Amino acid sequence: MNILFFSTDYKPKPGGLAEYTYQVAKHFKKSGHNVIILSIKMPNDKEFDKGQGFETFRVSDCPFLRELMLMFRLFLLVKRYGIEFVFSTITHLFYTQK
Repeated sequence: MNILFFSTDYKPKPGGLAEYTYQVAKHFKKSGHNVIILSIKMPNDKEFDKGQGFETFRVSDCPFLRELMLMFRLFLLVKRYGIEFVFSTITHLFYTQK
């Protein structure tokens, strides 16, 4: 299965959600799934991403463009890789007003 992990909280950022997302991604990869990560750029991310066993795509953390860039890249990755399941820890992008 092609699985995309979509999170602004991802390693090397410290914290529980970043660690959780990373561990779940590793588990799915170890189980034989194709795992792709979409997150934001941060210090030391290139060093961390090397050797993880799955592709990681990162967008700029510019406050005004981050959400737009994440959604655009999400759409492209779903189409390009035939993503079957999106694991997202970003809820604020999907809130709507009544």
